[in-house]
Amino acid sequence: MHSLFSILSINGGGILGVGVLWAISQVFAKPKEEFNVFAGTSVGALIIGLLLVKKDSKTALKTFLQYYPRIFKKRWPWQLALGRSKYTNDYYKCLKEIFGDLKCEDVIQRFFITSVRTDGEKGFKVWSNQDKGVYFRDVMASSMVAPNFFERILIYVKGLYEGCFVDGGLAQNNPSMCAISALLNDGVDLEHIRCLNFGTSGKRSGEKLPVRFFRTKMLKWIIENITVWNVQATDYFCRSLLGDRYVSLKPDNLSHIAMDDVESVDEIIQIWDGYIAYRKASMIEFSSGILMGWDGSSELGRSNRD
Repeated sequence: MHSLFSILSINGGGILGVGVLWAISQVFAKPKEEFNVFAGTSVGALIIGLLLVKKDSKTALKTFLQYYPRIFKKRWPWQLALGRSKYTNDYYKCLKEIFGDLKCEDVIQRFFITSVRTDGEKGFKVWSNQDKGVYFRDVMASSMVAPNFFERILIYVKGLYEGCFVDGGLAQNNPSMCAISALLNDGVDLEHIRCLNFGTSGKRSGEKLPVRFFRTKMLKWIIENITVWNVQATDYFCRSLLGDRYVSLKPDNLSHIAMDDVESVDEIIQIWDGYIAYRKASMIEFSSGILMGWDGSSELGRSNRD
């Protein structure tokens, strides 16, 4: 039979991603043995990166919990007054400690990470294993740096300027279609693709944009809402293509928590705990479908298994 391609896709959403990683750790002990294609945006990219380099999901979660206080390290007020980003560049030091000098082509499992290039004609960028010579940490950074929250990143490959990048969520906060499209371009039959997507929140609070708005609050409102809108569009297209082979999990009761509210980590995990309590069975059923092949055969539905 043909190879079955099982995608694990994770949306962006800042600190809200801790709930996603916690949920994954409760169901998929070793995601690399359950999925053979990985896609991530923003914090979803970081989570995918951790799942790919760490031995299991619980170790990935432990690493995330260790580093997030440094990633969300605030600048001094005088720096903000000069127009600098809300958070320091310590996030990049964290990425270097986690991923070292690993390059895209060194990652065994197939991955797709979204980003947006702010210079050049082609703004939307999807990184993959084919981007030879690019540090994996730079790919993570290029997808994470939300405007106003972090400084944009300049990427160089072998000393040559590659481009200036910002958060991939501005274009494709749900990266599922990127992975699906790449597989279709490779000639994979649509019926041999399935995708499990994790979102950070199902809806926003419905806050309206006032006539007058401070710059920082306006950017925050735009970022938080535009990412939800493009997620809704991606969900629609993925369901249209894959039907019930596309499953998207995201609780609706996280909309009151900001994407950088690091004081709410325990609450985020608690909300996901309640959500997973009644979705765990369907997640296990989805996983079993991956392991057994969704045509009922006993052949493992994976390729490029490490």
